[in-house]
Amino acid sequence: MLNIYLTCPYTYSDKSICREQFDVAAQLASQVIASGELIFSPVLLGHPIILQHTSFPTTSYEEWALSAWEKIRHQAESLHSWADALLVVDLEGTSECTQVQLDIALFRKAEKPVRFVKPTHVQNQLVTLLEELKRSKLSRL
Repeated sequence: MLNIYLTCPYTYSDKSICREQFDVAAQLASQVIASGELIFSPVLLGHPIILQHTSFPTTSYEEWALSAWEKIRHQAESLHSWADALLVVDLEGTSECTQVQLDIALFRKAEKPVRFVKPTHVQNQLVTLLEELKRSKLSRL
């Protein structure tokens, strides 16, 4: 069984883009779970929390989301050691997203596999990708 850490860009300044990014991550996560693997995603953890912005009217949505993310990020990064591999959802903004780039750098530093998946190719790529990651995990044991 693989432990997968799923990351993708998350745009705080536009709620509709946030929702799209969340939906793509959730779809991919559901497919990983259906294949029998374990998955964690900070976007899937954080998005429902960040949506509660209405409880915090003294700040803008973007300010509150960034503040909430700083707290969630530390929890998320503690799971890097748990994960066997990093799956990066290759969406617009992936190369500019500071957190995604940090995740990639930390996984590469730990010599753990980093794989990119395009949402439009999930069905075709996922089975092959997970099999490759399983072989990689076995070779490291």
